Amino acid sequence: MIFRGSSQIIGSGSFVPEKVVSSVDLLDGLRSEARFGIQSTWMDDALGIKTRHYCEENLLPSDIAAIAAQEAIDDAGISALNIGAIIYCGITGDFIEPGTAHIIQHKIGAINAICKDVSNACHGFCDGMLFADLMIGAGVETALVVTAELTKVSRLFLPLLER
Repeated sequence: MIFRGSSQIIGSGSFVPEKVVSSVDLLDGLRSEARFGIQSTWMDDALGIKTRHYCEENLLPSDIAAIAAQEAIDDAGISALNIGAIIYCGITGDFIEPGTAHIIQHKIGAINAICKDVSNACHGFCDGMLFADLMIGAGVETALVVTAELTKVSRLFLPLLER
């Protein structure tokens, strides 16, 4: 089957937390060389992962997704009232129910939008874009595809974050 899209991207937004920890500091904090024989530069060298960003503990996925969503809405020059569908495609959500898309809908004031959560690991955002395009092809004027990922920070890593 050949897929022919019905839509175009009219705006984008993002949120990147300010708190940064280097891979070297992370592995040094784990004492990875002494405990596992893994050099502290391994993630940099083998994977190219030099840093990671951490959110404040009180933030939920919907909080950071709503920040990125509002930036995308502003970039597109539209109102949240123009959004007909919100598709949240993160693995981590605020709760099991309600869906995170509904929470984002409330936070950005997109009261006219239908909402759907899509969770499919690495393919989630691509699936979200596909669903948004299908909805636009079916008559929805504007769809918002948004994602966010948060993982709990282990107590082992907390001293690194406070540097």
